[in-house]
Amino acid sequence: MILILGFLGVLALGSVLLMLPISHTPGITVKPIDAVFTAASALFVTGLASVNIATHFSGFGQIVIAFLIQIGGLGFMSVAVVLFVLLGKKVGLRERVVLKESLGQNSISGIVRLLKKIVAMTLGIELVGAVLCFVIFIQDFAPLEAVKASLFHAVSSFNNCGLDVFDGGMMVYQSNAPMLLTTSALVILGGLGFAVICDIAKKRRFRTLTMHSKIVIVMTVLLLTVGTLLLKLTDGLDWLSAFFQSMTTRTAGFNSVDNGQLSAGGKFVSMLLMFIGASPGSTGGGIKTTSLFAMLLAARSLAKGRERTAFHRKIPAASVLKAFIITLFGAAIVCFCTLVLLLGEPTIALSDALYESVSAFATVGLSTGITPMLHDSSKIVLILTMFLGRLGPLTVACAWSFNNDSTLNYVEEQITVG
Repeated sequence: MILILGFLGVLALGSVLLMLPISHTPGITVKPIDAVFTAASALFVTGLASVNIATHFSGFGQIVIAFLIQIGGLGFMSVAVVLFVLLGKKVGLRERVVLKESLGQNSISGIVRLLKKIVAMTLGIELVGAVLCFVIFIQDFAPLEAVKASLFHAVSSFNNCGLDVFDGGMMVYQSNAPMLLTTSALVILGGLGFAVICDIAKKRRFRTLTMHSKIVIVMTVLLLTVGTLLLKLTDGLDWLSAFFQSMTTRTAGFNSVDNGQLSAGGKFVSMLLMFIGASPGSTGGGIKTTSLFAMLLAARSLAKGRERTAFHRKIPAASVLKAFIITLFGAAIVCFCTLVLLLGEPTIALSDALYESVSAFATVGLSTGITPMLHDSSKIVLILTMFLGRLGPLTVACAWSFNNDSTLNYVEEQITVG
């Protein structure tokens, strides 16, 4: 409940700020629903845009959006604890427990120390990314505009948001290899997860990494490779564009190609990659790479009659069950959102509605171009879907669960499945 109410509070504040005239470009009025939608898309690091960020929001509005992205990437509780530390206040047990859940850790031991490393690492990577982007942007913008665009793009990239301040989006740089590779590096680092980056920086050798880090790295490389090959096969993209599209579908949301013009096969591959998403404890969404790994491992062990082992370790049954539940909940949310969009927008195609729903749930931000044309009711549905996707369906479900102290156990009986 603390995480949910915290995010809602920040969303309300961000929405109000983006409704102020000072946040709008002179001569342009942003409707309240579009201000809320933009705030939600930034805070939940999604990247779907119902209006053009570059042309509709002023410098102040874009700064507000950048701060919302940063809060969304780090997590509300992380920012709250950082403020506690800066103000010299003691971080209590409750705050540590909520922070543990927010960061996806298994223990509160050293959680505040880990948070300090995460904040320092985040700001450091974003600063390096901004410098690399500045070298590119200074060729197209005035110095001050280049600085602003570099900082915004670095924050949006590392936090896997996908919002940008270019009139035309990343398609303006679709043939600029340095820009695409810099963006890809920031997105991939953000999608690995803070714990994995810390583990790599500390141990540096693959065989000494934790099992979680090994799974994340293997799945990230595998999905990037398979995604690139499939998109090259379905749409005949050049290798750089295919790689960038494979990378950006993993919850980044930058579009170097027109997603509305992708083939049916290309859209299907993109939706699969979006639904899987990034890794736990990262700035990305989706069901997570480790969930997919756990389910594939469980299927293999069932087929071969072996234990669920990988990297000389056994994966607990509880983790496998959680992976299946998260996937089921995620699929249910996507199906419900798609159905509501089709009911409210009878003129859009099923593939476009499904693409938009998967993108919102997985906090990706890619769209076939229908977002600005949606009715207000459909935008509200997408906001709720982004909210569920960022917090995670289990977090929301557990907020209203009640403890059952009953010690009653029922007799087990087999059922026929499959």
